[in-house]
Amino acid sequence: MEKSTSLQFFASESCVKNPLGRIHFDLWGPSPVVSNQGFKYYAVFIDDFTRFSWFYPLKAKSNFFSVFVAFQKLVENQFDVKIKEFQSDGGGEFTSIQMKTHLKNSGIQQGISCPYTPQQNGVAERKHRHIVELGLSMMFHSHVPLHYWVEAFSTATFIINLLPVLQSNTSPHERLFKQKPVYTMLRAFGSACYPCLRPLGSHKFEPRSLQCVFLGYKREYQGYRCLYPPTGRVYISRHAIFDEDVYPFQQKFQSLIPRYHSTLLDSWQQSFMSNKVQEEPEVPIIPPTHVNQSSSEPEPAVEPVTDEVTQNSPSETESSNEIEESIDEQVTVSETHPIAEAQVNTHPMRTRAKDGIHKPNSRYVLLTSKFATEEPKTIVAALKHPGWNNAVNDEMRTIHMLHTWSLVPPTEDMNILDCKWVFKTKLKPDGSLEKLKARLVAKGFDQEEGLDYLETFSPVVRTATIRMVLDIATAKEWYIKQLDVTNAFLHGELQEPVFMRQPPGFIDQERPSHVCRLTKALYGLK
Repeated sequence: MEKSTSLQFFASESCVKNPLGRIHFDLWGPSPVVSNQGFKYYAVFIDDFTRFSWFYPLKAKSNFFSVFVAFQKLVENQFDVKIKEFQSDGGGEFTSIQMKTHLKNSGIQQGISCPYTPQQNGVAERKHRHIVELGLSMMFHSHVPLHYWVEAFSTATFIINLLPVLQSNTSPHERLFKQKPVYTMLRAFGSACYPCLRPLGSHKFEPRSLQCVFLGYKREYQGYRCLYPPTGRVYISRHAIFDEDVYPFQQKFQSLIPRYHSTLLDSWQQSFMSNKVQEEPEVPIIPPTHVNQSSSEPEPAVEPVTDEVTQNSPSETESSNEIEESIDEQVTVSETHPIAEAQVNTHPMRTRAKDGIHKPNSRYVLLTSKFATEEPKTIVAALKHPGWNNAVNDEMRTIHMLHTWSLVPPTEDMNILDCKWVFKTKLKPDGSLEKLKARLVAKGFDQEEGLDYLETFSPVVRTATIRMVLDIATAKEWYIKQLDVTNAFLHGELQEPVFMRQPPGFIDQERPSHVCRLTKALYGLK
């Protein structure tokens, strides 16, 4: 007794030879995200012979019986065939006294799977997985918000009915209606569409179309469901132009898209694997079987439609008008899951990174130098080396020539900056020495905003500007010359009073306590 295990399952040998001979059905839910119309569950009915599926979104389990009766009347009236058998699990909504009494009075045999044995209701369980996986794939690919899962799952059911099945190599639609399905009306879910809105305009200057989002098909009208996100209104139109390379929710309405958290995805995956449902349906909305391109073609009325279901439903079922209003006119974009905006550099300063100017990273370059020398760490060491001594003197000569500063006595209210020498060896591409550079750099990080600077500016030319100039010069056959301005940074005029200590190694012997009042820009300043 301590070693009891489940027995092996074998393929079912029972089969039906006609449509509606056996109907598999099951409930899925509750959904971790409530739809725009308040749906939390859906019921799926699968014909065993054709594998055709009917999809019904539901709000609560308490109304499942009404939906079931409406579905039965719909299919039996359309195909003039009585349902012979129903197969489901042992859920309370399927085994209630009301349900059993109705099946008995209708002469329908009921098959119930054993407790905790979903394999005996495998057709419906596998259909759940197919619908949910396809629906989620369409939503994630198009970035459609999760609260449109009813539209996505309904469209997924519609597409599945058009796909060939392995057993017969024909589609469920073809087996049930004895005609090949039309694939030309299929469009990418969530893509951009432009319905003709000319008849809806209040005056002649209104736009004749708007960019909408394709959310599936509408059988009653033989048209497409087109959502206009800014207002949440759904337009039903046969006259729609599609741009299936553009997904508006991905490109224009990012702030309306909730994040797909991993915990939420896990709950979706677990929900369609579970055979336990905790709330019940209300009135169904089903995807169309196909959208006719010509009004002269006969349209098979197959899938349960709200209007038809309501006519045959008991009084407690919602009216079709209420459902249509909730779906087509009161679809609003949920704002309960605001997405965090990406961190963007909004600083007005133009930088190389903003203009796409990138320099090679020296860490990834194997550099062989023909010139071996160490860069000095102090000004004393630099002045002892002939090459660095010349570089330092050249820098000071340029600074004095440009009248970069004047010496003034210090006062207590001055914010006096320190400075330092920076030494750099510049090599040619072949590794030989090109130049020894010495730069006097102010420690601008000690500057105080509003006192010795008001704004920052970095003169970086845009790459697009350079390309435009080169294009014009090439087109007009102009000669192009490149100039290199020595110490270009030192040519900038300073408007604010900035004070700096005298540079190390070049302190004025007559005025050693004086400080430099900068009149021109210096490297390191803000």
